Amino acid sequence: MECAGCNQCCVTFPIDSIGKQENEMCRFCDVGVGCQIHHTDIPAACQSFECWYFKKGNIEEALRPDKCRVIFEYIKNCDLYLGTTPKDEPYAWQQPIIRAQTERFLMLGKPVVFTCFQPMQRFVFLTGGRDASQVWDCLTKEAKAVRE
Repeated sequence: MECAGCNQCCVTFPIDSIGKQENEMCRFCDVGVGCQIHHTDIPAACQSFECWYFKKGNIEEALRPDKCRVIFEYIKNCDLYLGTTPKDEPYAWQQPIIRAQTERFLMLGKPVVFTCFQPMQRFVFLTGGRDASQVWDCLTKEAKAVRE
């Protein structure tokens, strides 16, 4: 994956299949370059991940995950945006630039969920008549499907 030197996902997410814990650098990450195995034996969790910043393109650099410390991804099956923060900055979502982006997602009618692996915290911003338990249940099912 062409990530322009951003390795935030290689640090933040756990990857059970290779024994990688959340908030530790993946052993396959070439810091500043990217994944060494992306085109060969990439874990399922990495295959299913699509970074919103790099997929969308042409977005202000301040929203790049390693700059703002929030990794956004669009979860198609749940029709929402998930923002994940590292454990050392669980409230990174409160930055003005992230709040502004959250408002843009909400204006599109998409709920936004922010989560941090440790301590396990979640903040849900709803829209369109959906409730928090419905949104969280969908995300839980998606996460389980990726791990299997």
